[in-house]
Amino acid sequence: MLDGSGCNRERAAYLYHQFGRDDKYVSYLGTHLNKESKRYIELMEYHKEQGNFEKARRVAEQGVEKCRDELTQLFIYLLIDAKKM
Repeated sequence: MLDGSGCNRERAAYLYHQFGRDDKYVSYLGTHLNKESKRYIELMEYHKEQGNFEKARRVAEQGVEKCRDELTQLFIYLLIDAKKM
C-alpha cells in the first residue's frame, strides 16, 4: 500500500529492505538517484555489504560525477577501492 501511494515510497523501500525484499529497495534507490549524495551512499553501502564491490565502485563514481553536495564518503570508498587494486 505504501509503495503504491507515491508519497510514502521511501518508507516502503526501507520496509522492503528490513523484511528481506532487497530487490524493491535497490530498485527504489536506483530510480531516485539525484544530485544529493545520500542515495548514492546508501546504494554504494548496500552493494558493498553484499560483496559486490564492482557495483559499489560504479555507484560511487556515478555519485562523484553527478552529485552537488557532500562527496567525502564517495571519495573515501573510491580511494580504498583503488588501494585494494
